[in-house]
Amino acid sequence: MKYIITCLFIGLSLSINAQQARETRNTKTTPDTTDIKKSREIPKVKEKEKLVVISRMKNYKEVQEALVVQQDQIKKVSLALIVKQGTSKKRAMQLGDHFLKHAMSHFEAESKSEEKIGKSLYNYMVSVCTDRDVIIMGTKIPEAETITW
Repeated sequence: MKYIITCLFIGLSLSINAQQARETRNTKTTPDTTDIKKSREIPKVKEKEKLVVISRMKNYKEVQEALVVQQDQIKKVSLALIVKQGTSKKRAMQLGDHFLKHAMSHFEAESKSEEKIGKSLYNYMVSVCTDRDVIIMGTKIPEAETITW
């Protein structure tokens, strides 16, 4: 369990630093108003939906543990997998793609297809790790159609 938390925190810290830098730049150029704050409100991912996605990922033989965390302040959902030692980078990417597709099909009203990734409401951070090492990490922004590994 400590390894999945480490894997998740690596992804979270990278994205939080990037988000803080963007916010600092934006506050220097545009004042924040109540209307803008309201438009930034993000739907909270339900715990039941998280559990369904995690359960589906645990059906893959390589997956030992899975975790989904939504950060309240930003449109970000972090997905972390702990897989068995010896899982190849290619297979880790496939599992990460599956994890994202499952998540999007459950978390987003407009994205009910698990066949393609497509555009999203949230920013996603996908981490696939063993109990010792990070195999691969990727991100997907709302406008992107794929994960950037």
